[in-house]
This record gives sequence, C-alpha cells and structure tokens, in this order.
Amino acid sequence: MAGKKASVWLWGCGAGCGLLVLLLVVMGAAAGFYFKRLTSGFDQAVKDASSLEQRHGAPETFTPSADGSIPAERMEAFLSVREAMGPVRVTLAEAFRKLPSTPAQIQDLEKKSGLDKFWTILSVGRVAVDFGSGMGEFFRARSQALLDAEMGMGEYGYIYAMAYWSWLGRSSSGGPGPSPATVPSFGEGGAEGGAEFHLLGAGVQARLRGQLLQMLRNQLAALPDGADPEWRDSLAAEVAALEEDPSRIPWSGAIPGPLAASLEPYRERLLRTYDPRLDPFELASPRQRHAGGYSAE
Repeated sequence: MAGKKASVWLWGCGAGCGLLVLLLVVMGAAAGFYFKRLTSGFDQAVKDASSLEQRHGAPETFTPSADGSIPAERMEAFLSVREAMGPVRVTLAEAFRKLPSTPAQIQDLEKKSGLDKFWTILSVGRVAVDFGSGMGEFFRARSQALLDAEMGMGEYGYIYAMAYWSWLGRSSSGGPGPSPATVPSFGEGGAEGGAEFHLLGAGVQARLRGQLLQMLRNQLAALPDGADPEWRDSLAAEVAALEEDPSRIPWSGAIPGPLAASLEPYRERLLRTYDPRLDPFELASPRQRHAGGYSAE
C-alpha cells in the first residue's frame, strides 16, 4: 500500500516538473520570437537610415534658407511625411500608453508580490517588446516617407523643431524641446544571445540641439554679401546665444517673421500630426550598438 502511494506521488511530481519545464520552454521560445521580431525591425531601420543619410547627407549639413523662411513646397513635403506616418504613430502611441512610465505606475508594480508580480512583469515585458518593434516600424516608415518626399533627416528635423518647439512651443515635457522617455529597457543577458535594447537617454537632447546649432551656423555662413544687416545681426546673435546656452531651443525668444509666416498657413495640419507622447522619439535615430543590440538616440 505504501509502495502504491509512493508511486502515485512520484508520478505527480514528474508531471508537475514536466509541466514546469514545458512552461519554461514555451516562455523561452516566446521570448526568442519577440526579441527576434524586435531586432529584425531595427535591422532594416538601421539600413534605411543609412541609405537616407547617403542620399541627403548627415543632418547637421542641412542649410536653412538664407532669408529665414521655409519654402511652401518644403512645408508640403514635410507634412506629407507627417501624414504618411499617421497609422504607425497611432500604433506606437497606443503601445506607449500601456507601459508603466509614471512614478506612481512603477511604484504600483514594485508593490506587487509573488505570481501576481511575475505575471505583471511578464505582461509589461511583452508590451515593451511590442513597443520596441513598433519603434523599428516607426523608423522604417519615417525613412520611406522621407525618401518618397526627397527630404533628408536634417531638413525634416529643422522644420519639426522650428514648427513644434520654437513656434508652437509644444513638447512632451510641457516646455520647448524633447525630454528623455521613461520607458523600460532590456539589459544585458536578454534572449537571443544577450539581445539588448535601449530607448532614449538624455544624450539625444544634446545631439539634436547641437545639430540645430550647426544648421544655424550654416545658414549664417551662407548669407550673401547683400543680406539685410538686421537679419544678419539677429541670426548671429541667435547662434551666439545657442553656443552660450546648450539647453536653449533656437528662436525661443522671438521667432523671425519670415519663419513664422512660412508656418502659419499650416497650423492646423501641424497640430493634427503632433502627439506629445511621441515627441521624444520623433527625431531619434536607430543605432546598432553591437551585435544584437540597438538603441534609439
């Protein structure tokens, strides 16, 4: 009788252990699938970004119009890119909404315990990977739209910054310019041979503002000898102000009249294609950090 009970107990233990092993295998396969989907999207996004730069040059090489305006055809090209990205922007914003990004949401997650915490973290991890793969699609859609519009990242970034940050005063942080995104990141030792995925850090702000400063330097250097002295002095003063204060957004004091006049007819279309949740990612670029690792910076 005792032997019969023992055999039943052993069978039960074997089934339970087998179920645990099966669960681990399924979870491992799922993790591999998600990370493979994430990295494959970024693989193509990195290639597309490289092709775009080869065709139009590095962003900081862009030179705005000498008179300070933005030609109407370039505004139309910019807005065609924004409108083409509409569907992927909606998808990415929805994924971002599901992530615990506020201090209160993160504290709630930390207070959980046991299986409840385990399954919540697993669910958040899946959403985070969806968000990561969505970022790859976001970059791919942006590069394709830019190629279709014959527009480089430099010109696109310049118009975006002038329109949303300098003129409309919009940003995800409530003030001019982007703020770092607070979303989960995947650290060392992830699936697929230690795949690693990082989102925006504070360095993205310094890079973008440095590019904008160089663009205004290019604009100043390109002014013809007969340029309006007042405009030359104003542009030179803005360049000097940006050099003195690295956190300054171009024309945050008073936007030039020709620039404002170029943007005003497109106010409604600009507002329709802006989402403050995605502001930190709009001008980010996909980068391959090492084999299997990517960043948006």
